[in-house]
Amino acid sequence: HRDVLASIYRALKLLHLDVAAMESSLDTTEYGERMQWSCQLPNFDFDPGDGCPLVLQMNCLNSVDMSTSLEVTLSWFRLVCSNGLMFGMGDSRLRKRHIQSLDPEDVAAYIRDQIALVEQEQSMYRRWMEQGLSLDDAAKWADTVVSKEWGPHAAARVWHIICCGEDGEV
Repeated sequence: HRDVLASIYRALKLLHLDVAAMESSLDTTEYGERMQWSCQLPNFDFDPGDGCPLVLQMNCLNSVDMSTSLEVTLSWFRLVCSNGLMFGMGDSRLRKRHIQSLDPEDVAAYIRDQIALVEQEQSMYRRWMEQGLSLDDAAKWADTVVSKEWGPHAAARVWHIICCGEDGEV
């Protein structure tokens, strides 16, 4: 894990991102066979128009027991409900099976490509905010699509978020 994080650190430095100012979190399994590391990338936060900002976050998943490949993703994070909401940029992730070393240039190239899409993604979310949606249409969606796909409890929570702007308990 230390080697992976060192490569990611070097990749962020190659991109001139101020890693010293980044707040990050690291979770490991009890015996350290898997880890998840994440940090918010500075200067990419934005408000799509509703007062609730989106934060660009880098996530890294790694295992030393070969139970999963190394995975690096960039995703938007927004605290909407009790467990947070994360969604990836486009459909992209860097996945590698690494046995020896991870080249920081590979990671930097992936991050550079993803950062190039940030402005396009931000524009898309702003356009979505400008589109109108009636409460009747949202209710029909929650009662049919969400209820069928995620179940009635999730549909009730989604409806509460739509109506109140925060998660509710069922």
